[in-house]
Amino acid sequence: ARSQVKVQTPSGAHSDTFITNDVLALKLRGNIRSGIGRPDESRTISVFLCKLREKGCEASLETGRDEFGEDGILQFQNQRLALQVVTVPSSPGLWQNANRDLINKTESKATSIKWIYDAIQTKHAKTSPNERAKTILLLDIGLMGVLAEKEVVDNYLKLHGDPHAVFKFSSIWLVGPTSSTTTQLGTGSLQFSSIT
Repeated sequence: ARSQVKVQTPSGAHSDTFITNDVLALKLRGNIRSGIGRPDESRTISVFLCKLREKGCEASLETGRDEFGEDGILQFQNQRLALQVVTVPSSPGLWQNANRDLINKTESKATSIKWIYDAIQTKHAKTSPNERAKTILLLDIGLMGVLAEKEVVDNYLKLHGDPHAVFKFSSIWLVGPTSSTTTQLGTGSLQFSSIT
C-alpha cells in the first residue's frame, strides 16, 4: 500500500511525500522556507482549529505572548491553553537545501518516526512541567503531510507509547496541510481527546 500527500503553497513551496512499505520518499522544491517555521504558524493553527470545529468543538483563539513561547492561546472548556508550533522535521539542512534545489530523498519510516519523537523531546526539554500540562503541541507537518497517516501514527505509538502520558503535554497533534491530514497523536487531557 502507498500513502501519498502532495502540497503546493500559495507562496510557491511544493512537496510530494509518500510512504510505501518501510520507505518515506520526499520531493521538495520552491520557496520552502515560506512553508515552515514562523511564516507557517498561522496556517498550522488555523488548520488545527478547523479540525476541532469539524468535530463540533467550540474554541476561540487569542494572540499568544511570544516571549513566553506561546504561538497562540486556545480558550476551550473554560481552560486557557498555550499553542506551540514546532516544524517536523526540525532539520535546518533539509529545508535550506530545498530552497536552492529540487530535493529527492528517501528515508526509512523509522527515521520519520524519529523526526516526530525528536520534535516532542526537544520541546519537552524546553518547557517546564507546570507549563506542559497547559500546552497543546502542534507538530507542523504541512510539507510532510504523509506523516499523519495511520501507519506512521500507529508505529510511533507502538515504539514510543502515548506521548501525552510520556511527555505530559495537554495534547500533541500532527497538523498537515489540511484538516484531513491532521490527527491527534495518542490521547490528551481534554474532551476532544478522541478526535482523529
